[in-house]
Amino acid sequence: MIHIAERLTPDRVRPGDRYYKDTVTFEVVEVNKTADIRGMSIYIIAYRIIDHRGNRTFTSPVAHLFVTSGEDVKKHIMKVIDDYIKLRDQLLSAIR
Repeated sequence: MIHIAERLTPDRVRPGDRYYKDTVTFEVVEVNKTADIRGMSIYIIAYRIIDHRGNRTFTSPVAHLFVTSGEDVKKHIMKVIDDYIKLRDQLLSAIR
């Protein structure tokens, strides 16, 4: 795991990497590099959210982030986690 305080470029992200905030884990499942129509590198990062809250664990389906080579992936990861935490109660109540 790379410390989340560091700048995190997409080429440093690997399957199996995990990033944590509170009870939430952002787990990288797969990383693929491709290019857009202009030839710029784009990384497709497949991930899942794992929430170990209380006595139940929720594991999300796999989702994807699309990140260009110069971006800081950490900002995307933290936004995904923060958005999940904001919507957690509504999301989990829909599947119970």
